[in-house]
Amino acid sequence: MRFKPINRRQVLRGLLAGSAVHFSLPLLECMLNTHGTALADTGMAIPKRFGMWFWGVGAMPNYWQLSSTGKGWTPSEGLAALAPVRDYVSVIANTSHTVVPVVHYGGQAYLLTGRYNPSGSDQQTSQYGSPGGPSVDQIVAKAWKGKTPINSIVVGVSEAFQGSCCGFPPTQASWLDNNVPNHHEFSLVGLYKQLFGANSVGEASATARAHYVLRQQTILDAVGKDLAALQTKVGKADKIRLEAHAQAVRDIEKSIGSTVGNQCKTPSEPTEFDISPNHELLSERNRAFCDMIAVALACDLTRVFTVQFTGRENDCIFWQVGATQGTHTLSHNADPASINVMNKAFSFTMGEFAYLLQKLRDTPEGSGNLLDHSCIYATSCIGNPVSHSYDRDLLLMLAGGASGALKPGISYRASSEKSSSVALTALRAVDVQAGAFGSDGLESTNHISALTNF
Repeated sequence: MRFKPINRRQVLRGLLAGSAVHFSLPLLECMLNTHGTALADTGMAIPKRFGMWFWGVGAMPNYWQLSSTGKGWTPSEGLAALAPVRDYVSVIANTSHTVVPVVHYGGQAYLLTGRYNPSGSDQQTSQYGSPGGPSVDQIVAKAWKGKTPINSIVVGVSEAFQGSCCGFPPTQASWLDNNVPNHHEFSLVGLYKQLFGANSVGEASATARAHYVLRQQTILDAVGKDLAALQTKVGKADKIRLEAHAQAVRDIEKSIGSTVGNQCKTPSEPTEFDISPNHELLSERNRAFCDMIAVALACDLTRVFTVQFTGRENDCIFWQVGATQGTHTLSHNADPASINVMNKAFSFTMGEFAYLLQKLRDTPEGSGNLLDHSCIYATSCIGNPVSHSYDRDLLLMLAGGASGALKPGISYRASSEKSSSVALTALRAVDVQAGAFGSDGLESTNHISALTNF
């Protein structure tokens, strides 16, 4: 039985402690055509999503490099955590990056924005310059502006910075334009309110969202009657999907403690995970962020997201793998014991990247899943952490299928391609018609055709 189609933009509305809330719906079968490939009401294809994943201080090449090329690659020790999603991840090695920028600063700038501004201001100083243009995620966000209520989500997991040198605050992976950093949300509660709080999909100001009062009642309570009514109007598969979506929001609310009491007064902020400098709960924070991102993508609240797992030249202490010193400090120690800890920290980082990919893969959408419709560009700021090198030892990855535009799951060893070709490939995979990416000798006008179907 085919139920009456529902518009993709339909949301459930209710009141929570006198405040209006919106509960966006995931993509249901009754919103799609009979093949599950396009929206029933408009005939438009299921939208593509774009993600950017960044970690700092690179990775030892002999720890992550693969032994073979082509599809069906065997994970190296450093990429072992990606084994469950191997068929969605293309690993690109040996790209040319002959321009030698100012260590981490220029490396991040070129890999994420394609440009480096030597006179720009990075955080509190202009000593090391800054990115010279918008980062890849914001190029896509600008191209897709207005298609979703929120143009992009940008989060930061670790708040550790370079403690041994300059005392900078957490750095940024996402940039709006030349010398214009983008706001990163380091608060789980802040992202929750942005996505699911009062008027989160309306035009409410940041101040209004900041004063939103969470009560004993949850968002699911507020829309409960409408949700129950909707379940009587959809098929069995959509009922299951609605319940799974509601459970995801319920789990998020529970994980950050959003139920805080029924007194008619402003409660204390929900408890954040511990972010003390030497004992960051990296996995817990990352997974809470990724859970929210998956729901936001499924609801079409946004189609663009960025996760900065660790900052550019961070001194994050990966105590989870036995580290007692920060990553950047370890890279300058360069002794075997330090390198061993750095390798373990990189494996840990890839495990958290894998969590995001698995979350998207396990979120059904149409005839496939969110990862099928996504393109995720992943990189760091340098190649070899010890030598702080860039040319031929950078690790770059593309994950997802981009609705058939990408050939995923390939180990690719570049011959003459520049590192900027990877970002250009990602842009074109999501239909952003960029003629080129990069500057100062790193400009690329060609994407990597071996990784695409266009």
